[in-house]
Amino acid sequence: MEVQAPVFGVAGPGWVDTEAKRFVGQYPLSVERYLLNVVARLAPGVTTVTNSARYYALHGMVAHEAQTRHLTTDETIALLRSCEVVMGGISQAHVAGGEHDRSVTVHGGEIIGRGLAGGFLDVAGLSGRENGAYAQDSWGFQRAYRGAEMTLRIVGTTGGLVPGPMFDSARVRAGLGPLLDLAQEGSLSGATLAEASALCACRIGTGPDGPWFAELFAGSPTAPAMSVSGIRRQTLRMIAVAMPSSGLGSMSTDLARFVAYDPLLLNHEWLAESVVCRMWRGVALRAESVNSWRSLWAALVAAINGQTTRAALCDWLADHVPAKSVSEFVAALPSTRTVEGAPAPAEHDPAVTGAAEPLKALMILMLGGVRHGELTGHELLGFRGEGADIGEELAPLWMARRIEAWAARSMKDFVADLVDVLINRSQRLALRRSVFDKRSGAVKIPTRVHVRDEFVFQDSQEGAGNVSLRWTQLVRIGAQVGLFNQPGQASALGERGALLE
Repeated sequence: MEVQAPVFGVAGPGWVDTEAKRFVGQYPLSVERYLLNVVARLAPGVTTVTNSARYYALHGMVAHEAQTRHLTTDETIALLRSCEVVMGGISQAHVAGGEHDRSVTVHGGEIIGRGLAGGFLDVAGLSGRENGAYAQDSWGFQRAYRGAEMTLRIVGTTGGLVPGPMFDSARVRAGLGPLLDLAQEGSLSGATLAEASALCACRIGTGPDGPWFAELFAGSPTAPAMSVSGIRRQTLRMIAVAMPSSGLGSMSTDLARFVAYDPLLLNHEWLAESVVCRMWRGVALRAESVNSWRSLWAALVAAINGQTTRAALCDWLADHVPAKSVSEFVAALPSTRTVEGAPAPAEHDPAVTGAAEPLKALMILMLGGVRHGELTGHELLGFRGEGADIGEELAPLWMARRIEAWAARSMKDFVADLVDVLINRSQRLALRRSVFDKRSGAVKIPTRVHVRDEFVFQDSQEGAGNVSLRWTQLVRIGAQVGLFNQPGQASALGERGALLE
């Protein structure tokens, strides 16, 4: 009798978890990359998380103090964290007193507020690095401001946390200096914090450090137009002109509509020669397309019900468009040009705004393709960028070429193919961003949407919020130091608004 030899297989080490791990990633279609990059250039000195002007002064002061006292990195971090906690505690006490400007918030305020509930602020405990501290990052919230502070040259770009050439120690210490002494205390009473209200985050406008920062933030009128200072100044002046014109009931819509369509942008004496304002016009129009890609993707993901076939998703999107050819659909869209040849508010025409998603998003995306052939000069530069950005998949030029190539074919076929483009792009980007976790032995894939053969499934919904153009942060920081009034007031310029004139 023949005996067969046993067959052995290797399944891999039993202690290694080889299952792919999924986690939510940002920007699943990566349509935001160009927009975020150009916004960073046109709104230098703020980010989406810089919400309080006094942190700029605080971090510069800590950097100067560390340099003066020759502190080690660990000592600098300890001082920084203590100062942030104390300013947070003072601000929370100011809130409790009812005099705080609630438009100004402090980082870690909720945790610091809970720590103050007992009548004393545990500075040492909250500023430590253990669980329950006000911030998990070792550098507190300085990293959130560091890029902006380096841009403004408040801190240096090399050599750790050091003061930059635009930091004015005398004026900042005159307004914020007592904070350094309070930060040496292990605990502070609520009464002590209340008495120090001049050090609150919302009081920079009335403190000696306020004029310093207002002058720095406003930019020099003699700075070259395309220098960092000159670019920020032109952007701030654009907002100042827009505020009384549009009323700015909503920063995300009113200002965007002014920048995108209002003739005053190019005719006002402050703005007529501004290259930056013309680029902003292109950016505002590009943002319409970027936000629509996000809306379309969110709607597509929401349509995935369990294990759904690609074909079913193609049919779902095709059901939302009329039985027309691509050229007929585009011809029926609102005009993108006025009789004078300027951009018309086609994206806000009732025929577009009244459409339901995902049709509305598709209409705006195709309007973006049309605009690519109409914009010129710096408006076109702001709209499409340079180099590889111009023809990137999902960019306006890509859409313009796609409209041309599919002109005679049906819209239903057009959007069905678009579903495949979006799914394939999302998977390609997710795999490109995957990371291997050496500790767990798992591959981490940043995506909500997963594809197996012809089946697609999702493990959570996508958000569809608009991409920030940082105008809100510019107005918020400017208002805190008196460059602007709060939106909605009769005059856009605040008590230090003359710095922008």
